[in-house]
Amino acid sequence: MAPRRRRELITFGNNLRLARRMLKLSQTELGHRLRVANDVISKWESGRHYPEKYTERLCEELGVTMAWLYTPHEDEWARIEAEPPPRRPCFEPLRVA
Repeated sequence: MAPRRRRELITFGNNLRLARRMLKLSQTELGHRLRVANDVISKWESGRHYPEKYTERLCEELGVTMAWLYTPHEDEWARIEAEPPPRRPCFEPLRVA
């Protein structure tokens, strides 16, 4: 079910970001799980692109339904926005054996 209107795409992207942040995942971590680049996740969240072939996998990884992704969740956003975003290093430290 691809969104047809810009508002649906924005709601989808916002809810994708909300679900990711609720799980305390970075865009990079979600990208690794889905085997896509983190800039792809950014495009989905901003509403610039829609994850045509990844929607089912996204729902599985985030533990949400497609209906949840298309429903506005302002009350949850208020709670999440009060929390700082997860801070993770951009790279793994090199481990020497």
